[in-house]
Amino acid sequence: MSTVLTGLRERAAETFAKLGWPTTRTEAWRYTNLAPVQKIDWKIDDAPKAIDSAASMSGRAAAEFVFVNGSLVSAPEELPAGVTRYDSRDENTIADWERNAMVALNTVNMQDGALLEVAAGKVVDGFIHLLFVGEGDGVWSHPRNVIVVGSNAQVAIVETYVGSGRYFTNAVTEIVAGESAVVDHYR
Repeated sequence: MSTVLTGLRERAAETFAKLGWPTTRTEAWRYTNLAPVQKIDWKIDDAPKAIDSAASMSGRAAAEFVFVNGSLVSAPEELPAGVTRYDSRDENTIADWERNAMVALNTVNMQDGALLEVAAGKVVDGFIHLLFVGEGDGVWSHPRNVIVVGSNAQVAIVETYVGSGRYFTNAVTEIVAGESAVVDHYR
């Protein structure tokens, strides 16, 4: 991990320690009680295994990425024309980890995610599917997706979340759309 990301994670950890878990007194969380979630001794799955999932849209999607417990286990060999994947992330983020406790928690524990760029003027036929599978007992994951769409480009992104067992997924998806870009995002 780069020292830049280490510094970002340290600052996000300080922010999460200051903000704490959201409560039902927090407007955005008024209908969601996270108290039971806080009591579990969560762990990261260091050895996720590829799985067969009925939620797979392989063959129907223009491209499909599969993540198990926050780790990428399957990626397409070829991407649609005009779509590139990058393997490293930097400190630049649009997600507000300084004021949002759950984004800060994701930033501290950030795992794999789709890091995709659609070139300016490109139209992706079909959709790109991001399948997140949670499984296990007491496993949490923090996938971080970054989708950059150039000006006048068009893409549809579908995120699907499935799982079994007692797991917790705290995903953050950042989408940056250029001028006149069209992004259809389904979760």
